[in-house]
Amino acid sequence: MVLKNNKLKNDKKAQVSVEFLMIIGFVFLILIPLIIAFYQQSYNANTSIRTEQLYKLARSIVDRAESVYFLGKPSKTTIRAYIPHGVDSVIISGKEIVFRIRVGSDISEIAAASKVNLSGSISPHQGIHNIQIEARDGFVQITG
Repeated sequence: MVLKNNKLKNDKKAQVSVEFLMIIGFVFLILIPLIIAFYQQSYNANTSIRTEQLYKLARSIVDRAESVYFLGKPSKTTIRAYIPHGVDSVIISGKEIVFRIRVGSDISEIAAASKVNLSGSISPHQGIHNIQIEARDGFVQITG
């Protein structure tokens, strides 16, 4: 009789253990897709914020460049701006400023057009930059 009671107790313990493992498995089955969805949304939001920051910076530089140009030589101004990570290069030529940004394995371009000729260079390194915009004869010099 004692052996039979021990066997029943062991069977009930085994059943409880199996049920517990099934519950834990079910929780992980639901939790893993939620974690993946969270990381994808976070990545998409981060990318959207970076591209919007760069677009606003490009527009700000172009607006200031046009203002300085129409005020004439020797007008100049400085913009204190943050360049986010992932910027590969900044191209300033003709009447356009282009930020090339790495998004995943692709490279996207964020551009802003100007009414005046632009020249110069901006370092693509992440961080705060002091960007100087100076009117010259027939163009605007941008350095940063």
